[in-house]
Amino acid sequence: RAGVLRVEDIADVFEMADILSKQPLPQGRRLAIVTNAGGPGVLACDALAKNGGLLAELEPTTIEKLNKVLPAAWSHGNPIDVLGDATPSIYANSLAIVAEDKNTDGYLVILTPQAMTAPEACAEALIKYASSTGKPVLSSWMGGPDVAAGAKALREAGIPCYAYPDMACRTFNYMNEYRDTLESNHQSIDMHTQLDQMSEGREEAAKLINSIRSTGRTLMTEAESKKLLKLYGLPVTACEVAQNPKQAGEAADKIGYPVVVKLNSTTITHKFDVGGVKLNLHSRDAVEKAFVEMKESVSRLASPEGFEGVTVQPMISMKGHEIILGSSLDPQLGPVVLFGMGGSLVEVFKDSALGLPPLNANLATKMLHQTKIYE
Repeated sequence: RAGVLRVEDIADVFEMADILSKQPLPQGRRLAIVTNAGGPGVLACDALAKNGGLLAELEPTTIEKLNKVLPAAWSHGNPIDVLGDATPSIYANSLAIVAEDKNTDGYLVILTPQAMTAPEACAEALIKYASSTGKPVLSSWMGGPDVAAGAKALREAGIPCYAYPDMACRTFNYMNEYRDTLESNHQSIDMHTQLDQMSEGREEAAKLINSIRSTGRTLMTEAESKKLLKLYGLPVTACEVAQNPKQAGEAADKIGYPVVVKLNSTTITHKFDVGGVKLNLHSRDAVEKAFVEMKESVSRLASPEGFEGVTVQPMISMKGHEIILGSSLDPQLGPVVLFGMGGSLVEVFKDSALGLPPLNANLATKMLHQTKIYE
């Protein structure tokens, strides 16, 4: 939320500081690769895909232009394998052509020392593209001392140069992650309209919360919590409180079958553990029987005082997914929002994510993506 990029290694800290000071952020994840060796190009593709990067799909016009300047045996796709005898002019022309492709968001140029390779001259030919494309240009001059002069020339011109292409791809992916973070934080949040719509409900909600607090309680019953959500305009299922079997049956008749009967308690949070949930009841007799059985079960497994009637609610389709959505006040961070897998096994799977409000659409979506249930 502070715009800080988290990286895995100490070396990445310095690499990112270097490239962010020299190259623009990519506007997407599509990388075009120019190489004089097929193997390093393939390894670069693997490293790119490993952390969310995409191999750019070149436009047909780009392929046609490359056909005019490259040998017939070139790869005819991305990675653009310009072959081992590529001259400085071939490197420069290839990058110039692919830089005009609208399907690309960044460029990686790879050089391996071969019999006819001129590492320093190739580097000099690329220098003019250090800032002219408007997109990040990265390079990987493989070969250690044999290519040191060319690598130095690239770095001095503002083009980051890496010993291996996978390091360059990792950096490119980090740049995209950093851009996503900045964009997420800068998306505006228009809360005024929603707050105006909630103004009437807020007064009633305050009265409800104050009445609960006046009893010394910090836990709301399900009926109270649904009433609170409804006051804020959130859709909830019908929820009728019943203190005896007859009232439960009447509530079920009013709602319509099938229904669910749940424990109403100000002290017991996990209803399922004490037999406090009865699902898919199709008749009044079944509802009244569920009331009696639940009262006996709660009294036996918890305490008689824990049974304070039941709630009757419509039975919702079992085809959906149960989720948990909550919030709390952290002593250091303030309000914290929780989203994750709900249901009776919520404490077992612990599939959840935390977010710090206010959350815009991007931040909320990223929070959802951290959970397995969202997948």
